Amino acid sequence: MKNRFLNRAGLWADLVIEAKLTVSVLAVLISLISFLVCWAVSNEIKYNYISVRSQQMKLQGRYFYQLGFRTETDYSDNEELIRELLSKKSIHDVTCLNYFSGTGADVVEDNWRSLFLIYNLSDSHEDKGKILSVPGLDGQVISYLSPNHVLLDESAKGEYSIGDHFDLGIEYISTYPNTHVEEANIDVTVDGFVRREESVIYTGHQLTDLSRVFTTVYDPTHPIENAVIGGYPSYYCICSVLEYEGKSIDFNETLPQMLVITPRGGADLDNLYQDLSECGLNPQGLRSFEQLFDEYTAVNAQNRRLALIFLFSATGTAACVVFGIMLSWYTFRRREIAIYTLCGGSLKSSILLSASPYYFSIITGGLVGVLAWMLYERFIKVEATNITGLMPVLLIVIYIVFYSAALLVYYLFYRRIPPVDLYRIKE
Repeated sequence: MKNRFLNRAGLWADLVIEAKLTVSVLAVLISLISFLVCWAVSNEIKYNYISVRSQQMKLQGRYFYQLGFRTETDYSDNEELIRELLSKKSIHDVTCLNYFSGTGADVVEDNWRSLFLIYNLSDSHEDKGKILSVPGLDGQVISYLSPNHVLLDESAKGEYSIGDHFDLGIEYISTYPNTHVEEANIDVTVDGFVRREESVIYTGHQLTDLSRVFTTVYDPTHPIENAVIGGYPSYYCICSVLEYEGKSIDFNETLPQMLVITPRGGADLDNLYQDLSECGLNPQGLRSFEQLFDEYTAVNAQNRRLALIFLFSATGTAACVVFGIMLSWYTFRRREIAIYTLCGGSLKSSILLSASPYYFSIITGGLVGVLAWMLYERFIKVEATNITGLMPVLLIVIYIVFYSAALLVYYLFYRRIPPVDLYRIKE
């Protein structure tokens, strides 16, 4: 039994080596097709997901203004800017965003248990518990977090449970004169968990389209591994505001990089522009959600067209290669198949043995193409991939089904011809 297996493996290896050029070309084409399929699927998943997340965050009708890094100002300047904006008749509310809200530590008897990157997602100056919503692990959208209540990322489930309390040690910029930084240990409560792949608003991109507004909780451009020290377990922490000794601490308002402005009902754009100018901001930097969404829709449509053009071209080329393989079998390999059959193999197994090198091309190409896309997203686009391990399996199954259907045509044709005639007849 062992020798028989080794003999068949050796024969299969000889067939692969014999057809190495065709096998390699087909594998490259399958890899390219898989890469392009992942491109098209990933774009659609991201587009649909961003549309859903925008609705969950209730961004419709709101405006974005990118402040950037205001290194020449201090906290009091930013505080004054926000207070002045809130006083304007055309502005109902202003949400301040800063990608790196802050850091904290779970302190147990002066020892660090865990480290946290904190996202303040407060979305209201009137109701401190209102946040830019984020889905929990159960899919339920969370739009409200009471002060000092937090959500942790899914990797913290082994260390924390819903309802747990712990002391969150933080440093924050002080509002007192001549005091730069204050420290606080705040008793916080774990309300739930979120996936690291869920979207939050990112403040570091140019506001060209809506896709540039979002990133994932785990952002590959600023991975948590680069932001913590000491080898402690590190997690993401989402909150509204933190309250300590009568103070409301919102890290985003310390040095805001982006403002999300909610206009009052009935306020027109001219009044909003005038109010921004009076606050020292450039109205030309204001971008509405609708503008960003329309531009993202146009960009996505262009990407979809490009992906489909490349995909159809690669698929057509691969189909021509497969047709050439089939033609080669009909003109040159039919004697080989007849010999296998005359030596005792069934016609089906003989055809499969002759076709097996190209199954190798399909499996290898499918895996390489999906892996190449995942690496491209991770290191070139610097995004968390939304292509799962199911994708290569699904693609390979589809390729095999189509390829096997072509083989079935050969099998049905050859089964009507006796092996001797199959060997003897020359076309």
